[in-house]
Amino acid sequence: MRLFKGRRLKTFLAFADRILPADDSGPGAATIETARLVDHCIFQMSPEIPRLIRLFLVVFEVFGVFFGLRGFSKLSPARQERQMRWFENNRIPRLRLGFFGLKTFVWYGYYNRTDAWAAIGYSGPRVDREFPDSKMRELEGPLP
Repeated sequence: MRLFKGRRLKTFLAFADRILPADDSGPGAATIETARLVDHCIFQMSPEIPRLIRLFLVVFEVFGVFFGLRGFSKLSPARQERQMRWFENNRIPRLRLGFFGLKTFVWYGYYNRTDAWAAIGYSGPRVDREFPDSKMRELEGPLP
């Protein structure tokens, strides 16, 4: 992974856990597999996107100080949700855009994971067609 390392990975996983937490019906989004898929997707886009996501993750983590005197990834779930609601409803368009952009990437990474398909009753893509980006399936393997 190129984008999600160290503190940025922790921030992303904490954010993903609040968006799509694990439950009895299936896995949550806070996994390395989700981060890998999102990382791959981000680097297929304009070079500006990784820079903006990197910046937003840093800002989002640091803003946790205003919600509990520590970074977002170290806050309690209740404080994390409070911070997320603040970003979601913020009057500053760039903060709101960053929030919804990251939320969309979490959904993208989660719903592209084969282990999440069963939880939503999806049997997988048509087998008579090649997957548009074969690299996606390779990204689900174990960490090296």
